[in-house]
Amino acid sequence: SVGVLVPLWSTDAVPQMLGDSFVTVAAAAMLAVLHINRRDSSVVPDARQLLPDGFRMVMELRDSNGLSAAAARATLAMTGAGRDAIVGSFRSSVSESVARVAALEGVPVVSWGSEIPQLSDKAEYPTFSRTVPPLTFQVRAMMEALLALGIRRVAFLFGDARFGSGS
Repeated sequence: SVGVLVPLWSTDAVPQMLGDSFVTVAAAAMLAVLHINRRDSSVVPDARQLLPDGFRMVMELRDSNGLSAAAARATLAMTGAGRDAIVGSFRSSVSESVARVAALEGVPVVSWGSEIPQLSDKAEYPTFSRTVPPLTFQVRAMMEALLALGIRRVAFLFGDARFGSGS
């Protein structure tokens, strides 16, 4: 069984949806589980051969509210409910909390958007993995692309937020 963390609603005095793109992510996760459980060969041609007989995926969707504390509470609930893995969170600062809590129970965490290099530290985040490279690799790739295009003069804007600084 898999837990999925998606930031859906703000925790403002008047809660607001955090964006259509995150609702799309939640819907895509539910659709993926449906296809897996139906052994839908239109999505994965070898689905029937790849999955053992009797295999059924269960998904628990939790709202992280885009906040570390809410995501940590959701992670505690999901690991306590025996989830085998957690997918999420998108934000690096939230993934730090999720990865620490999940590691206490040895539960793997896979993020689809967390990019800070610190999350690569296996001593600190032993069960964390991601589907996007850390920012350090992205910057290196951008520089190589610019050089390959013959661009030699570049201006950079720098922010001191945690995400922008890579710290």
